[in-house]
Amino acid sequence: NGESKELRDEIVDLGTRYGLVTPYTSYLATDGSMANVRRDAPASADMTRSAAKRLQERSGAGAVGLSIQQNAMQSNTTAVASDDMEERQRILVRNSVNNQFVGNKNFINHDGVWTDSEYSDGSRMPEVTVRFASDEYFSLVKANRELGQYLALGDKVVIVWKGKVYRIVV
Repeated sequence: NGESKELRDEIVDLGTRYGLVTPYTSYLATDGSMANVRRDAPASADMTRSAAKRLQERSGAGAVGLSIQQNAMQSNTTAVASDDMEERQRILVRNSVNNQFVGNKNFINHDGVWTDSEYSDGSRMPEVTVRFASDEYFSLVKANRELGQYLALGDKVVIVWKGKVYRIVV
């Protein structure tokens, strides 16, 4: 029946409630560096210059890291529409209650377990089960510092890491 104010308001309500990007809503993704800054506090000029400099890097480790992050964020978007729909009609799914993007990995919550999207039940990778907050758990994090950001999702996590599946259990 075409576009109406009632339909538009309903789309905005659903988009904001479930974290969906719609033609009427958008979200700002940040790197968390400004998380502890008051909203009414002026941004420091040094911080602004530093962020701008990082975005302009064309080579080196910083540029590679930024590229990996941007590519991973692009692949985290899933179209919830048929392929023959016009681009403006598509609804995109981003981080939500059941889907979290951490570092360069996408995790899906299945019955309270955050599961790496790279994991599949039929995979033949070796699997290591580690009890949450055990000595083995802390040793694993100490040996692989990068894992900490993924394990921060909760006490039940399945992650594919360096050719192995790590299953964190309670």
